[in-house]
Amino acid sequence: MPRSSHRAALAVLGLSALLGMLAACSPGTSAPSPAASESAPAAAFTLSSTDFTDGSELAEEFTADAFSGQCRGENLNPALSWEGAPAGTVSFAVTMVDVSADDFVHWLHAGIPADVTSVGSGAAGELPGVAGQSATGQFGYFGPCPPTPDHEYVFTVHALDVDP
Repeated sequence: MPRSSHRAALAVLGLSALLGMLAACSPGTSAPSPAASESAPAAAFTLSSTDFTDGSELAEEFTADAFSGQCRGENLNPALSWEGAPAGTVSFAVTMVDVSADDFVHWLHAGIPADVTSVGSGAAGELPGVAGQSATGQFGYFGPCPPTPDHEYVFTVHALDVDP
């Protein structure tokens, strides 16, 4: 059986722009003065990995050991780290989605405190917060094991303004 590749992409989502628009629309507030509007640009919210580069193939160790031997990986999550979260971030959530398979969810972890800004290779089970249920019904990380052709996986860190 031909082996398909597992291409990974990195994404981050912040709430600062949305929160700013909502605050500007709340009743009882006045428009800020031009001097108050001029401020330093916000730092970029970035996500990176030491285990792969954006658009590269995931190593076999990050694939699942599943589906009657179709994949024989170690089902380890890749290392992820993030920085530059928007002001007001209280917690994070991490997701991994197969965008080639109708947004099949491979990993969902929420309630990560704002002072946690990374997860090591294979350490998904050690993350504080709550492991969500993947599309397979499993809680925690479930590595890729797609049929051919190639599939694309998007890792996203969501900066949230809610308590973990």
